[in-house]
Amino acid sequence: MKNRSLKFRLIWFITSIIILMAMLNVYSIFTSKTIETQYKEMINNMYNINQIGTDINLSVSYFDNYMSSKTQSNLDYYNKYLFDARDKIEVLKGSMDEKSLVVLNNIENTINSYSEKANDTYNKFLLSGKFDEFYPSFTETKMIASYIDDYVRQLNDNYLKYNKSVYQELKANTRKSGKLIIGLFIFITFMCMAFAFAFSKEITMPLNELVEASQKVSKGDFEIENFNSSDIYEINVLYNGFNIMVGDIKKLIVEMKEKANIEKKLKDQEMENLKIENMLKEAKFKSLQSQVNPHFLFNTLNAIAQTSEIEGAYETERLIDSVSDILRYSLSMVDRTSTIGQEIEMVKQYMYIQETRFKDRIGFNLNVDSKLLNVEMPGMTLQPLVENSFIHGIDPKEDGGSISINAYRDLGYCIVEVIDDGMGMSQERIDEILNNKDVHEHHGHTTGIGVINVVNRLKLLYDYDDVLTIKSAENKGTKVSIKIRLNEGVNYA
Repeated sequence: MKNRSLKFRLIWFITSIIILMAMLNVYSIFTSKTIETQYKEMINNMYNINQIGTDINLSVSYFDNYMSSKTQSNLDYYNKYLFDARDKIEVLKGSMDEKSLVVLNNIENTINSYSEKANDTYNKFLLSGKFDEFYPSFTETKMIASYIDDYVRQLNDNYLKYNKSVYQELKANTRKSGKLIIGLFIFITFMCMAFAFAFSKEITMPLNELVEASQKVSKGDFEIENFNSSDIYEINVLYNGFNIMVGDIKKLIVEMKEKANIEKKLKDQEMENLKIENMLKEAKFKSLQSQVNPHFLFNTLNAIAQTSEIEGAYETERLIDSVSDILRYSLSMVDRTSTIGQEIEMVKQYMYIQETRFKDRIGFNLNVDSKLLNVEMPGMTLQPLVENSFIHGIDPKEDGGSISINAYRDLGYCIVEVIDDGMGMSQERIDEILNNKDVHEHHGHTTGIGVINVVNRLKLLYDYDDVLTIKSAENKGTKVSIKIRLNEGVNYA
């Protein structure tokens, strides 16, 4: 079975077991049927022997009744039971032993004599009709019938003796068949166990080697020998795949080292200054938005994500991808506006990170009118607000809480709400944020952009003061609302 697949080996083994078990069952059924047939034959023969005597007695009884009453039905029953007795004798001839057959022939001859004598009595009865004429013959007929009873008892005794020897033989054969079936069953069971052991060993040994090699690779030890080919097709595929994977990882490590050197040089370079804008609002807006430009961290996260994918750490890879998406998005928003749909996608990435960290302690709900997804707004606006709700509202609560984002249209405006059921804040704190009086502003952990930064950018971009409002009370949660004027055909889809 060189280079055969696991599927082929299993099918071959299972098919062999099924065939052996089927043969065992067929033999067991055949043996049982044979024994059952012999038992039935013995019982039927004993029944027929006894029935012969019964039929003759009934025949004599009906013949006697006929001679007394001259009723035709009695004569018909006499002939019927006489015929039944002869028919049973013919059936028994094919299944009697030699001694019983001699007695059976005597019974047949006696029945013939009984029939002839009965016919003679009947004829005399018809010719004379006198009792004295046919009575001697009638008496002789009944005497012959009594001889038949004696022969039937003798046949019964002989056949019982014969059946005893047959029964002993059947019993011995049954015992032999039982031992043979048990022996075959034990043999098949042993073969199954032997195959299972060999099959398991043939699979687990190379798999254990792969596990050991994988553990070395996970610890950073790539100096391992390539696996040789295996007799099992699937194991051989795993060997080749592992060898290729280790080779690719070695190449990737070299490339990552070279990339790390380049990134180190990039880290030391200063970022280009923003061009001086003609309008103070635009210059101030861009200077506030460009507080973070983490190229090195973004590139490093991408490298870590690639390594996580190679090592099979898919959950880690997804977390890193989420952070990378947030950083990529923050970088791309330095010199252009975003949309509500893009902002919500970034919030989803951020909330995925927090839900992974805190599991059931935090919940996240979205209720957004799909027609508002293309409404324009400054980039990196919603994520800092959601992050602030989490850090200052939800995280301090022992049992956690939930954050909801709603977006709906109201009287020509798009209203975007960030609502949490966290710790809340005082009116004094709200006034500090809205009036830019917070000298100790907390920057966001993720992007470095705080709530006051968001408030200032919104006020610079829009010409109305109530673009952002905050409603809150201590221990009763917080609702931050952003009010964006809709320009039909421009920012509303």
